[in-house]
Amino acid sequence: MTALLFLWMLFLGTVYGGYLGVLVYRLPRGFNLWTSTSMCPKCGSTLRWLDNLPIIGYVLVGGRCRFCRVPISRQYLFLELASAATIAALFLKFRFFMDEPKTLDSAVMLTLWYGFYLLILLVIVCIQRGNRQPPLGFLLIAVIIGVLGTIIPEHWLLPQCLPEVWHTSQRFYLVTLIAVSTVYSIGIVLLICCLSHHLWDAAPFHTDLIVMLISFLFFGWLAALFLLIIGGVIRFSYRGEFPLFSIIVLIGSLVWVLAVC
Repeated sequence: MTALLFLWMLFLGTVYGGYLGVLVYRLPRGFNLWTSTSMCPKCGSTLRWLDNLPIIGYVLVGGRCRFCRVPISRQYLFLELASAATIAALFLKFRFFMDEPKTLDSAVMLTLWYGFYLLILLVIVCIQRGNRQPPLGFLLIAVIIGVLGTIIPEHWLLPQCLPEVWHTSQRFYLVTLIAVSTVYSIGIVLLICCLSHHLWDAAPFHTDLIVMLISFLFFGWLAALFLLIIGGVIRFSYRGEFPLFSIIVLIGSLVWVLAVC
């Protein structure tokens, strides 16, 4: 049961990674997330559905556009691998490596919760590395979900029949968890598609402030203070060009969730 659910979460992580690549490329350029088709940025050829398969598509075409043979940015493969690794690590962390290991349903929900936060940060980092800023609407989506997650009890987010289902049919229990994770994932994707382009681009200072606000909503004040202190120490000790604040928060958040939560 746990192994099958782990494989599902790993697959979901690769799908998330493929969508992250879409966000990183289209959001700062103002492309429509609803209607724009995947295409080669060099020759403009529309990609085949096989080319869009996470990880597999990149390997099949040898890391090059099948039409013009121009190399495809390795960033897309990195996002898919990083996303899969993040989701897998979070699930294993909450299921096994805690003083009081979580039940499968709680492990899935916590993985989705913290996974969304970390992957949002990963998108912000990749966009800023390209000397661009994410749309303010995209950042506010993370704030909205963070607020909702702090005020809505966990038992409201899961079907109330799950404990009984576990004792009667483990197969149906597994299907229910897969369905719940799929529904929440689709809901977030739809929310991003609807709201990301309705507000102007955020300034770098605004992005950093919202990143700290998101950290507070997802982790609490102690973690947010930890991330702020780490960022400050690196800021004043780093010689040369200062690394993106969002990178510091991403690395610090990953350490926090795996070592402290």
